[in-house]
Amino acid sequence: MRRFFIICCLFFAALPACAKDEPAPPPAQVISAQIMGTVHDTREKWNPYMAENDMTFDKNTGSYSRSFYLSPHGGRSADGIYAIRFSTNNELLQVYKQGESIGQLITGKDIRRANNIIFKVTKEDKYTVSFYPKSKTYRISPQVEYLTKIESMQLNGFVYDDQGLTERRDERRTYPAEIWDETLASHDMVPNGDGTWSKKLFLKAKGALHKDGRYQFLFSSNHIGDWGYCAINGQPGKLCAGSGYDSKNGMIIDSGIVIKITEDGEYKFTVNPQELWYTISPAVVCLNNLDRIQVNGSILDEPWNPKAKEHEMTKGEDGIWRKKVKLSKNGGEAGNGIYVMNFSIDSEWFLDGTGTGGVWGKTWHILPQESNIMFQALKDGEYEIRLDTVKNSFSIFPEVKPITKFYSLRIVGNFEEFENDGVEGWSPFQAIHDMQTSDGVIFSRDLRLIQGKAYQYKYTANDAGWGWVFNDYPWDGYRKLALHGSMAPFEFKPDTAGIYRFSANIVTG
Repeated sequence: MRRFFIICCLFFAALPACAKDEPAPPPAQVISAQIMGTVHDTREKWNPYMAENDMTFDKNTGSYSRSFYLSPHGGRSADGIYAIRFSTNNELLQVYKQGESIGQLITGKDIRRANNIIFKVTKEDKYTVSFYPKSKTYRISPQVEYLTKIESMQLNGFVYDDQGLTERRDERRTYPAEIWDETLASHDMVPNGDGTWSKKLFLKAKGALHKDGRYQFLFSSNHIGDWGYCAINGQPGKLCAGSGYDSKNGMIIDSGIVIKITEDGEYKFTVNPQELWYTISPAVVCLNNLDRIQVNGSILDEPWNPKAKEHEMTKGEDGIWRKKVKLSKNGGEAGNGIYVMNFSIDSEWFLDGTGTGGVWGKTWHILPQESNIMFQALKDGEYEIRLDTVKNSFSIFPEVKPITKFYSLRIVGNFEEFENDGVEGWSPFQAIHDMQTSDGVIFSRDLRLIQGKAYQYKYTANDAGWGWVFNDYPWDGYRKLALHGSMAPFEFKPDTAGIYRFSANIVTG
């Protein structure tokens, strides 16, 4: 007989509201506005901190606007479907998403029940998106087709033990690795006729990515990745809307749904996208907790092992998590005082490690573009790391020198020109690997290659070793540079011998 374990999936209506975890109300004063989403062709398309996502203010109308050339062959899936949302004051906690009706927006404490604005264009044209923060409304012109009706639901993620882990491409686009590909019919759930959708899967105690029974997954609507649903940590069975694989809200409390299977068998997943809950039967262990927080990185021994005891932070009566570490102006991987760190939840990387979106003191929690937090210690001594999971902010005392911009890039790999760097081309610490740039955006390097040899390589930034690493991320559906150090390297096999130019655009990816 199957044993029953900790119940993680309950109807969230039975759970008390967690006021301290709710997003902030809209600001009293708006000084800037941003549009995020797939109308941009940049790595940071969902990042509210980035000035490249800013809109233009019109004092006569009180609106913010931005124009884009959109196409029936554009968008994430090259089908003319786009997803957007807004923010104000470059703040993660001031987000606006689709309201109850077209043109209306939701913000503040209700933001987690709102989806991204999903629309489709049928002709190539210049489209202007206007955002009115005061009235919480928006408009797109010329007219577009808004998509609001859920016609299908998908279950995507590591729950498919028999599906692939590599990207595929066709003449239109790059698709996520098969297990995360929301366009596949094999991921469809079955409608139950009452607003819920279900799917049965065979899961194993030694299954999933790491063969340990820990499964991560998300739900999506209408085969649209950015019309998705993720977990609210600390509130089992409750979902956050408007959260695709790489378009989550970015808050610490939102992450992928993670469960632990301890017995092989068939499990039934049921989701209600309108009421924002899910269940799994038989019951499973839910890992979406907020009881423990760790700090990781070169500031500690066993840098990237969140299970190490010395990585644990302590939560104070004020709700702030703290950890004291000893740093040196000659410390860090490169011996230049430059350190990197990030935060993990419940010793679990599947709960989406928390780094920064490029603004010092602000956290960002969205794969695969949040970066490790990088800084330089100016003196030897004891430093205190602080994390506020409600305000999504961090601080370090005494003060350090923040590093938030890219100022250099290196290419490392098994190239003949680098074979004497001590680790057969894979040392990120030596100037021999430097790339050149004239604008700080596109970095290039010419290398002589041998015909038919399989070359592997990655890019590293800012003379900080493996702190910021660019490579391809096979689960996001984009063939672009991603800031994630653990993915496989790029590969290239030249048909002919000669000098090849490697170029990396850190803005577009």
